[in-house]
Amino acid sequence: MKKFLKKDMVEESIMIGSTIKWILLSIFVGLTVGFAIGIFVKIVAAGEGIVQQGFKYYYLLLPVIFFICSLIVLKLAPDAEGHGTEKAIESIHKRAGKMDVKAMPVKLFTTFLTIIFGGSVGEEGPATQIGAGIASFFSRFLNMNDIDRKRFVICGISAGFVGVFGSPVGAAVFAAEVLYIGRFSYLSLLPALISSYVSYSVGRFLGTKPLLIYLVDFKRSNPSMMFIKMVAFGVFIGILANIFIIIVNSIEAFFKKLKIYKPVKGIIGGIILIAIVIISGSTDSIGMGEEIINKAVTGESVGRFAFIGKMITSSVTLASGAKWWNTNPYGVYRGYSR
Repeated sequence: MKKFLKKDMVEESIMIGSTIKWILLSIFVGLTVGFAIGIFVKIVAAGEGIVQQGFKYYYLLLPVIFFICSLIVLKLAPDAEGHGTEKAIESIHKRAGKMDVKAMPVKLFTTFLTIIFGGSVGEEGPATQIGAGIASFFSRFLNMNDIDRKRFVICGISAGFVGVFGSPVGAAVFAAEVLYIGRFSYLSLLPALISSYVSYSVGRFLGTKPLLIYLVDFKRSNPSMMFIKMVAFGVFIGILANIFIIIVNSIEAFFKKLKIYKPVKGIIGGIILIAIVIISGSTDSIGMGEEIINKAVTGESVGRFAFIGKMITSSVTLASGAKWWNTNPYGVYRGYSR
């Protein structure tokens, strides 16, 4: 009897110790990543204000900016290529959570230049990669094994993602799904949730704001009809998402066929974006698109087909200036299994 009690006490002590360890680790990564992403978001916002408000035709520099960014990535840190999220997922699935530290400053700088001059990209991808990179960096000093490192990097992904969107639960769930595509890691959920909320709190302390900052004045109507509308809307958005993937892959294939120096492709992409702005007579389809989202959410008038222009500009930006990850219509990353 005493033997079984002793065994139970040892097991309980190990579980309690492990829980305390991961609470502390989650708080640590939430603090470090939260401060890094919070400062990054504030710098980007300041840069946008200086460039886009101080220079009316700021987008004319896009070819030069794309060339410079592509050249920097090519010469200094090839791991900084791409949207960012795919690199974080790749590190977990193929390299046990290990990431190239050199890619972090390069990713920060090139993303900053691309966004402030009107490149059609967002902050969530780079923030996710940076969060994973910071966690991977500290895992070396903590001498973590592969399993713990993966979980720690998932916490970094969650902390980075929430720094942009400001949705702690969503960020934690997203990060917990990264370890197994199509499945869910419950062991990673609690640490990811803690790091997410800590990072979110740090962001609020620094005064950063999520992309969607307005409340929707929602008026209840017929619940059954609302349910039908939401289902129909979900189907419609799903179709559009698949169309977007097709457009991205098609434009990427076009740029791959161009047998020229990679940074020169950035010049071509920048020229295409300038042409789109001139033809449309608006800059709504370039940049992060935060203003357009806020207008739509608050009920203001938005171009009926603005989403099509955004699909094209985003695809051109990513295909010409960086290597986009390949996705199939079912959302599965090629090279990874469910």
